[in-house]
Amino acid sequence: MKNIRIANRYSKALFSLSLEMNLIDNVRDDMFLISDTFKESNELRRFLLNPIIKDDKKIKIINEIFSNNIHNFTLKFINIIIRKNRFIYIDFIADEFLNLYRRYKNIVLAQIQTASKLNSSSKEKIIDILKDFTKKDIELTEEIKKDLIGGFILKIDDIQYDTSLKSKLLKLTKEFSINIYEKGL
Repeated sequence: MKNIRIANRYSKALFSLSLEMNLIDNVRDDMFLISDTFKESNELRRFLLNPIIKDDKKIKIINEIFSNNIHNFTLKFINIIIRKNRFIYIDFIADEFLNLYRRYKNIVLAQIQTASKLNSSSKEKIIDILKDFTKKDIELTEEIKKDLIGGFILKIDDIQYDTSLKSKLLKLTKEFSINIYEKGL
């Protein structure tokens, strides 16, 4: 609960300032990059969370890694986060910032899980259908799960639509496990 409150405060401050400075799209791209980098690199995360390493050294390393890839405004924000010993919350801050951005831009996050990769025309059709359904822009992420066998699972907001063969087979298995035969009839 504490990490959510901290993330809310920092992300709202970052969002307000970036909106005021007309850098909202730049910071959104930066938050995607930062979030992905820290999710993929356990070594970097451990380095930054190490209490023995001084903040100045952490800031220097972060500046070397990100200075050519993110906006200077975002880099300064990350430096403040490090100095305030709040870097453990960077994932939460980035996620909450992206949620604020989506609300501001009227974007809905949708996730589709399929057994194989979708082609671009299928993705476009799905996005068009979802736009008509929600009356909002759609940010579609795709996840490939071979165990679905076929079909797809679509999640949008708190709605899940499951047409996968795996779920249909599980449903049939459950139905067949019930013995409806009664002796003597």
